[in-house]
Amino acid sequence: MMIDFSHLQDYLSPVSKAELNEDEEYEDLQVGNLIDSYEKGHMPNLDAADIIFLGAGDQRGNGKSNSDTPAPDVIRKEFYRLFLWHRDLRIADAGNLLPGRSQADAYAALKTVLTELIDAGKTIVILGGSHDLTYAQYQAYACKKYIIEVSVADALIDLQEASPSSRNASSSICSWNNPTTSGTTTTSDSRATSYSPACSKRSTSSGSIATAWAKCARTSKKSSPCCAIQTSFR
Repeated sequence: MMIDFSHLQDYLSPVSKAELNEDEEYEDLQVGNLIDSYEKGHMPNLDAADIIFLGAGDQRGNGKSNSDTPAPDVIRKEFYRLFLWHRDLRIADAGNLLPGRSQADAYAALKTVLTELIDAGKTIVILGGSHDLTYAQYQAYACKKYIIEVSVADALIDLQEASPSSRNASSSICSWNNPTTSGTTTTSDSRATSYSPACSKRSTSSGSIATAWAKCARTSKKSSPCCAIQTSFR
């Protein structure tokens, strides 16, 4: 299925590589030079990408009133400076989700964009964002009735009783629409990222995380409709 980026633009804002790298040029093998990013005047070829990055910085689920935070670009600034050795891996950046007027708007926008990318069989890396956005991510799979597994790279999984609007949205995912989730939930003690059990290995550095993403993209082509990863900045 082809991705209709002109439709997705209604929900997205572009990034600026110049601002991310302080007006300096990226080196040939740096991620910032190789990634096909949505920038002002340039639309990325998402259909050609193996992995697509998406910023979702909404923090209202953490009780903060500011719906538009710089967290995704803080992550991008460092990630774009890494060197990409997997030359056969094509990556793109779809930009940042526009802040909605309400928290429900943010959920709906994230679900809409993810559904389009999932239908195209893409691996998606979400740069967040408060924990409650995981529920919107889950809903993109639930509406397609995909069987998914949940893997959290953290010291523990937040499984407290909570509403989907709170920071502990994992309990809602495990209890609502249960047929869509499998019984397998795994953890890995790393505070940087979450990724599919297919590539769930202990990761403690940006380099090893990037390798896990690459493995996840390759594995997802063979097994699941899509592999989604969510990173958080606190």
